[in-house]
Amino acid sequence: MVPLRRLIEILSPLNLRGLRPPYFVTLQQFQLKSQRLKVLAQSDPSDGNAVTRPWIALPKRVFSLYGHGYQLTPASHLSGTIVRLVARSVPPLRYVGNLGAPMDHPGFFDRAAPIAISEVAKATAATLPAGLPDELASRRLSDVRTLADAGPDDVAFLDNRKYLPLLSETRAGACLVTPAFVERVPKATVPLLTKRPYHGFALALRTFYPQALWPRVAEPGSANIDPSAHIEPDCTIEPGAIIGPQASIGRGSRIAAGAVIGYRVYVGRDSYIGPQATLQHALLGNRVIIHAGARIGQDGFGFAMGPDGHLKVPQIGRVIIQDNVEIGANTTIDRGALKDTVIGEGTKIDNLVQIGHNVCIGRHCVIVAHTGISGSTELGDFVVMGGQSGTVGHIKIGTGAQVAGASHPKDDIPAGARVGGTPARPLRQWGRELAALTRLAKRED
Repeated sequence: MVPLRRLIEILSPLNLRGLRPPYFVTLQQFQLKSQRLKVLAQSDPSDGNAVTRPWIALPKRVFSLYGHGYQLTPASHLSGTIVRLVARSVPPLRYVGNLGAPMDHPGFFDRAAPIAISEVAKATAATLPAGLPDELASRRLSDVRTLADAGPDDVAFLDNRKYLPLLSETRAGACLVTPAFVERVPKATVPLLTKRPYHGFALALRTFYPQALWPRVAEPGSANIDPSAHIEPDCTIEPGAIIGPQASIGRGSRIAAGAVIGYRVYVGRDSYIGPQATLQHALLGNRVIIHAGARIGQDGFGFAMGPDGHLKVPQIGRVIIQDNVEIGANTTIDRGALKDTVIGEGTKIDNLVQIGHNVCIGRHCVIVAHTGISGSTELGDFVVMGGQSGTVGHIKIGTGAQVAGASHPKDDIPAGARVGGTPARPLRQWGRELAALTRLAKRED
């Protein structure tokens, strides 16, 4: 590990696969050039928002870093050997305890003690490979992670052929997988054989996070403002607002009547939380506006479907809302399943918008009313989504793209594109199609 506050060089990202996020840094700008990563600028060490941590390398696959006070993401696609990464403001990943001492956020869910691989197999109705040595079967796992993020102490799963390339590169200690793909599991990973890996994944989450299906918001019988909550000076808490255990409210913020700030939620400074809004499992930056009735951080819509019914999948991620974001009345933003749902700095979201789990929205986007963004969709910076538009899940909409009202992309949209229709296609093509239909309808028989 190389200290942050020195000029560093890291050899080719080709050798940096499989490292686990989050990658905590305080650097403001990077450049990847000639297969070396050099620090161009650093955050001010006197900045109270800065966190000094050892450097953690950037993997080839993930050109994204999350830091205290900054998020670093690509400004453009790969072009030759140069990638420029510029800073984004993110909400603090620290919170202030009762005594005002800053500390890392402890998370929202309690995890069970490490569990032996054999016990994980039993809990997930999976089968261990024949002849597996006892020392491997008794090795303990600590968490559930994705194929890309998992390390030797984690269990992962594969349920979609799309992610087969990640299976061969995973560093997971064990992986739930169908027998058809067992040959692709790395030698260091113990395959847990099952016909329904996603079902097993849901059971694994229930095993490691037994309380995740009943999230904690406030303590029964406690005061409206929990004694363990930290509220900085000059805050306004209106009648009927609930401030849960270990929540933090930044200086100058206003919490309106009937709003609920859940367990360990962090609200930055000069923010406004409207009446009857609810915040769970969320970290908010500064100058954030949440209008009346918005719901932030509830369960994502995740179920393991099966002939015997649909098994609910615990959602253990968070919602990260960066500085200067505004969220309209009755909009809902689900927390991530394993990772985070992220709303980028300066983004403006209208009323009655639904944002699914694991969605990542870039900076200064505009999302108009009645839009629905399905899970794991990624929006670049300055994207515009017109009213009543929507996306399927797991697609990427490039920086500066515009989606017309009542349009629905089903595939990736390149940066700067303007699309419309269902399924969405280039705006000019859509316009010509509509004009042709209109002319055809007006033709006389």
